Amino acid sequence: RQESDFMRISVRSKEYIVPALYLTVTLGLIVFIINRDLPKVGHDYGFFLPRLLDTHLHHKVNGLAVQWYTANFGAGTPAYPNPQYSQYSLPQFLMFIINPWLALMLSLVTYSVIGFAGFYMFLRDEMGWISAACALGASFILANGFFVEHAIVGHVGFQHFPLLGVILFLIFTKRLGVLPACILIGLVIGMIVNQAGFVILIIFVLSLLITFPLIYLIRPDMFNRRLFATLLTGGLFATLLSISKISAVIAFMRFFPRVIEDDYGQTYTQGLLGMLRQLTGFNFIVPYYFFTGRDMEEIPLFFQEGAGAQFGIWETNISLSPGLIFLLLLGLAYWIISLKTRTGISRGKAIAVLFLSLAVWLAIDLTLAQGWLYSFLKPLPVLRSLHANVRYTSVFIFPSVLLGAFTFHKVFKKKKTGNSAAFVIGIATVLMLCLYLGIPEDIHVRNFKLRSALAVYPQIDAGWNFTLQNVAEITDMEVFLEEDSNIASQDPMFGYEGEYFNPKVTLGPIMELRAGHYNLTNPAGYVFPKENNLQPFDLFREDQKANLELFINHRQPNFESSSWQKFADILSFSAVVVSVLYFLLAVIKESMRSLSIYLNKRT
Repeated sequence: RQESDFMRISVRSKEYIVPALYLTVTLGLIVFIINRDLPKVGHDYGFFLPRLLDTHLHHKVNGLAVQWYTANFGAGTPAYPNPQYSQYSLPQFLMFIINPWLALMLSLVTYSVIGFAGFYMFLRDEMGWISAACALGASFILANGFFVEHAIVGHVGFQHFPLLGVILFLIFTKRLGVLPACILIGLVIGMIVNQAGFVILIIFVLSLLITFPLIYLIRPDMFNRRLFATLLTGGLFATLLSISKISAVIAFMRFFPRVIEDDYGQTYTQGLLGMLRQLTGFNFIVPYYFFTGRDMEEIPLFFQEGAGAQFGIWETNISLSPGLIFLLLLGLAYWIISLKTRTGISRGKAIAVLFLSLAVWLAIDLTLAQGWLYSFLKPLPVLRSLHANVRYTSVFIFPSVLLGAFTFHKVFKKKKTGNSAAFVIGIATVLMLCLYLGIPEDIHVRNFKLRSALAVYPQIDAGWNFTLQNVAEITDMEVFLEEDSNIASQDPMFGYEGEYFNPKVTLGPIMELRAGHYNLTNPAGYVFPKENNLQPFDLFREDQKANLELFINHRQPNFESSSWQKFADILSFSAVVVSVLYFLLAVIKESMRSLSIYLNKRT
C-alpha cells in the first residue's frame, strides 16, 4: 500500500513539472521585463508608489482604521473613497514587511501564480483536458500584451487580470462545497475592488459573458443547479465584502463623474480590423522593425492607426501569444472540417450561440465606442466615467485561450507528438515576451525613479511622521521630501489635465488664517458635503482648527459620513469577520480530523 501511495505521488509530481516550468519561465521573464531599466520604472508607478507610502504612514500612525482622507496630496483629498487608492490590498499589507517595490512585485507574482494554478485546475479537473493543453492555456493568460503592458507602465489595478482563471475554477469546481467556493469568490472580487480594479471587474464580466456560452457548447453537462447557486451566492458575498468601498467611491464620484466620450473616428469595419491588429500585430511589427532597421519608437503609431486613437502602446497592444494564434487558426480549420459530419444542433446549444453572439456584439460595441448597445449602456453610472475603450479588446483573451487549449486537446490528446507540439508553442510564447526586451524605454515612458520612494519607506516604517507646513507646487513624491502638501493634483479622478480640480488654497503656510479660513481643503466636502455642512473645495474654517491639526499630522479628523455609508461599513466588516471565522473553523476541523486519523493508525 505504501508503495502504491508513493507511485501515485510520483506520477502526480511529474504531472506538475511541465506546468511549473511554464509558470516559472513565463512569470520570471515578465518580472524581468518590468524591472529591466531599474531604477527607472513605468510612469504610473509615480502615481501609485507615493500613495502606497501615504497609506503606510497612515497605518503606522492610526493602525488599520480607514484612511478616509489624505492631507498630503492636492491640499487635502479623499483616500478610501478614491477608486485608485488601495488601502486594504495585498501590496499595501506586504509593506509591513518589505519595501513598496518588492510588495508590488510580490503581489503581481502572487496573483499570477494563483490565477495560473486556478485556470490550470479548471481546464484539467473540470474541462477534463490533457495536461499539456492545460499548461499552455494557463501560460497564455499571463503571456499576453494586456497583462504585460499594464504591468510595465505601473497600472497596479490591472495586476489581478490572471485571477479570472481562479474565479472560473471556483465557479465550476466540485472539490469545494458551494459555501466555501462562494466565500472565496467574494474575497477575490473584494481584493480586486480594493486594489483599484474596477476596470478589471468590467473586463471580467464581459469575458464571462462570452466564455460561459463557449463552455456550454463544449461541455453542456457542467451547467447545473450547483453552478447557478454558486454564481448567486458568490455574487452576494462579493457585494457584501465590497459594498463599503463601492459606496464610498460612488459618494465621491457623484460630484466628480469624469464623464469622458471616446470617439475614434472610424467605421465599424475599420474598428474590427483595428481590434485584430491589437490582438496579433505585436508579434509581427516588432520583428519587422528590428530586421529592417526602422525606428522602434514608431511602433506605437502602428497600433494608434489601427485603433484610431492616440493612446500609448500599453492601451492598444493586447497581443496574444503566436502559439495561441496558431492554435486558433488550427481550431478554425478543425471546426470547418467537422461541419461536414454534423447533422444538427440542440435547442440548448442554439440558445448558447445566441447568447454568445450578443456577448461578442456587446464587447465589440464597447471596444469601438460606437453602436446601438454602446449608446444604450454608456450613460450608466461607472460606465460613463470610463474611457480608453480600446483596452476592452482584452475581453477576448480568456475566450481565445479557452478555444486554443480546447483545440490542442482535441488535436493532440491521442498523439505522441503532443509534448513536442506543446514545447514548440511554449517556445513561441517565450519568444513573444522576449520582444519586449528590444522596446526602447521611452515607448513605455519609464521615467519614474524608484530611489526616492525606497529612501522614504524605511523612515516611515521606523515610525517617522511629519507635520505638513505649507501648500507647495511640488510632485507627489516630493511631498515626503519637503514635508509639504502639493497643490497640483496628479489624480486622474479630477481629469487627466486637472480640469475638474479647482481648489481655493494658495501657495503658502497651511495655518495662515484668511477671512476665517485656513489654507487647506476640507476633504469631507468632496464626499459627504451635506453631513458636514460643506461644498467641494471648501477650506477648513477657523472653528475646525482641532480637526485641521489632526489632519496635517496624518490623523483622521472627526468628520461625519452618511447613514448609508455607516451601514455599508458594518456590512463589509461583518462579511470579513464571518469569512475569516468560517475558514478558521474549517482549518481547525480538518486539523482535528487529521489528528484523529493519525492517532487511530498509531493504535
